Amino acid sequence: MFRNTLNLQEHLRTLRSVFLLEAGDLLQEFCVDMFTRFESMCRDSLQSNKPTLSQRRSDYSLDSLMLTLFLHDCLGRRLSCNEFIYRFKVDMNDELMDELQTKNQLHQIIDSLNLKYVVEWPLNIVIHQTALQKYNKIFIFLVKVKQVMWNLQRMQVRLISIT
Repeated sequence: MFRNTLNLQEHLRTLRSVFLLEAGDLLQEFCVDMFTRFESMCRDSLQSNKPTLSQRRSDYSLDSLMLTLFLHDCLGRRLSCNEFIYRFKVDMNDELMDELQTKNQLHQIIDSLNLKYVVEWPLNIVIHQTALQKYNKIFIFLVKVKQVMWNLQRMQVRLISIT
C-alpha cells in the first residue's frame, strides 16, 4: 500500500533531493539568494539605525513565505512534474532573526530556519516528525557548509581583484 498507492519512494526521493541538497544546482541558487539577503540585512543594520526585520519586511521580502515561494520556484525548474515539492515550507524564528541581525551574526541566522515537509496520514506512519526533524538538522548543517564555501569564494574574488 505505501509503495504503490501512496508513492512512498517518490516522497523519499523528494526528501533526499531537498533535505540532503541532492538537487544541488537548484538549491545553490536558493542558498546564494538567501545568504545575499541575510548579509544585506546585517550590513544595513550596522551602517544605519534602520528598523528591525519585522518592521521593514518590504525592503528585503525576507520572511517564511518569501523563502518558501523562492524554494518552490527553484525546485520547480527541474522537478516541476513532482507535485511533492509544494509540500515544503520554510519557517523562520522572526524574533531571533531581529536579534541576530542587529548583532551581525549571519551564521546563527541559519539556525533559525526550519524546513518542513507536510506528510498526511497514513504516510506519516513511515515519514514521521522525528525523522523530518533529523532531516532538517542535516539540511541546516549542509546549508552552513554552503555558506562557508560561498564566503570563501567571495574572499577569493576580492583577493584576486586587489592584486
